[in-house]
Amino acid sequence: MKIHPLAAAVCSFAIGVLPALAAGQATSSDPDLTAVFGSVKLTSTQTVGGLAIVSSSSSAKGASFDASIGANALKNVSGNAGVNVAAGALNVQANQIALIDTPAADISSTQTVAAAARLSGSGRGSASLGSGALSGVSGNVGVNLAAGVGNAQYNGFIVH
Repeated sequence: MKIHPLAAAVCSFAIGVLPALAAGQATSSDPDLTAVFGSVKLTSTQTVGGLAIVSSSSSAKGASFDASIGANALKNVSGNAGVNVAAGALNVQANQIALIDTPAADISSTQTVAAAARLSGSGRGSASLGSGALSGVSGNVGVNLAAGVGNAQYNGFIVH
């Protein structure tokens, strides 16, 4: 697998892809196969809690939460790749992958956000994907991009 250098600041480089794909294709209900070969379960529990106080009094422009993946980031990447980028407070992100040789698999994700935020003054936030980012990609790619307060994101993928 060849991964080209990234032009963006990446908080975490891991492995992931769309959970809907995995949830739709990665389960087996045959109890005999499970008894003989066993099963695999990916579990992710993310809990976000706390208090974020954001004030624009220290900046003439106000509070700013800007998360971005730069132009041409991950261009022509192949294989399994995951990118997590977040700006703000009380944000969590995770990626998981399992390469298995058993017929039974399950993904379980629980995300709880119990956060309080107090924002004062003017402020803004943005999450953006740069021009040409992810162009020419092949394989399994997951991207979590968030700006703001109290975001929880998860990518899980099982390959049989």
